[in-house]
Amino acid sequence: MTPVTTPRRRRPALAAAMAFLALSFSAASPGVQAQSLLQAWQNAALPADAPIGAPQGTPLQPALQLSPQAAAEAEKGALARFISAEYKTSTTLAARIVNAAYDAASRYSISPSLVLAIISRESTFNPRATSGYGAQGLMQVVPRFHMDKVQEARAVTAEASLFHPETNIAVGTRILAEYMEAESSLPRALVKYSGKAYRYIEKVMRERDAFERVRLEADDEAV
Repeated sequence: MTPVTTPRRRRPALAAAMAFLALSFSAASPGVQAQSLLQAWQNAALPADAPIGAPQGTPLQPALQLSPQAAAEAEKGALARFISAEYKTSTTLAARIVNAAYDAASRYSISPSLVLAIISRESTFNPRATSGYGAQGLMQVVPRFHMDKVQEARAVTAEASLFHPETNIAVGTRILAEYMEAESSLPRALVKYSGKAYRYIEKVMRERDAFERVRLEADDEAV
């Protein structure tokens, strides 16, 4: 049995172009005829939603890019896992500390990696850490010098205890920001924050770089 073939249906855009040319072709000069034919064919060949001037046969695909919120969440998750593994904390506590560090860092325009680096040097992520000098909590804040800041932080965190992670990080980050503004220098601010502890700047910056690597790797893996 001989197969029956049906003629292919002409695309609407191409049919319209050909109809237009049929009406105007005879009245135009040869040069205009050629240009009109080429333009009509290009317009008919493009998809209906393709922008004018789009290259023929090139798929239009948007570049993959995370939103700032998605990138921040990927970073927080990676940092929490890193802290939990390196400092033997629970994942819940690590995530809580990371979230508080991001919030405080954003409030004072400081890198969250720097806040986490100071926490690592001051308390190794132990919220109950104390010192013989009277410093308390994650960022080792001395309450008798900063009780006004503790009370102000209470309005946001609902806690006036420096053993409360969110309160401690809010106060400690504010202290660091004030030192940075007063000294106009991160190294001098760190010296003041630490009470001139030996090699404190070097240790904090090394820790900060480690946290930054975790953040960057999380961004790369999430894309």
